Amino acid sequence: MNKKIFTETELPMAQLQQAGLAHNGQVIISKEEMDAMLSGRRTGMKLIYDLQTAEGTRIPAIDSKLTLGRDEQGKAELRIHPIYHKVDYPLELTEQEVDQLISGQSQGIYKVVQRPGEADQEFLFEYDKETNEFIYTQPHLLQAPERVNDEELTAAQKELYRKGKEVELSDGTKFRYTGVDTDPVRSNRFLLIASILIDGGLTYLAFHGLKALEGGKHKDAKAALQSEGYGRAKDRYEEQEFKIREKKVMKIGNDNEKAYSRSGVSR
Repeated sequence: MNKKIFTETELPMAQLQQAGLAHNGQVIISKEEMDAMLSGRRTGMKLIYDLQTAEGTRIPAIDSKLTLGRDEQGKAELRIHPIYHKVDYPLELTEQEVDQLISGQSQGIYKVVQRPGEADQEFLFEYDKETNEFIYTQPHLLQAPERVNDEELTAAQKELYRKGKEVELSDGTKFRYTGVDTDPVRSNRFLLIASILIDGGLTYLAFHGLKALEGGKHKDAKAALQSEGYGRAKDRYEEQEFKIREKKVMKIGNDNEKAYSRSGVSR
């Protein structure tokens, strides 16, 4: 999973509204895509309206993926990733590594990059086939799950996850991190439930309709299998969601009671 590096209050509402993704100050994208953007990941393909290129050309509408970045002043800005006809190759990758990513022989390449006068930096490079674009993630910004399908991850498994490498559980579930998709994981299963540490407590995250490890749709019927561990994790996830809904109902009830009392109608 990615640590959230943006807050909802930072969202560039004017840019989102211009792109047709917000109306009257309200963002009109799914919670999953919102979480992806706040965590520095990509949304799925969306139809973006009235796009102006750096050269000044206006495009009425175009299919693109979206991310958030920061401008020179550190403010959040909307970044649009259309389908590129010309691929720009990262200088940090060799020709062989570029070919491995484009061909799908490798889904991700972890590298420690050495630059003169700078501290070494870790990068996970991936290739987005939908936009013909290379992307990179910095592993230190990733938060590995504590448990997946109720199985605790070892320190070694967490390290594999941060480097974009495949992690395998005892129930046969395999998964790895990806920065290409809206969901932060790809798996050999349609479904999995992960738990991460937030504010000292475990929070359960349910992922449905995951892409296969190599991307795209699952071709193996076993992808629908659910283990006992998944079942236990699902029970805890549903218990968590019930408590959240219960708190919301109580808050609404309390707010209504306060408003009713202030009106003086009850007296």
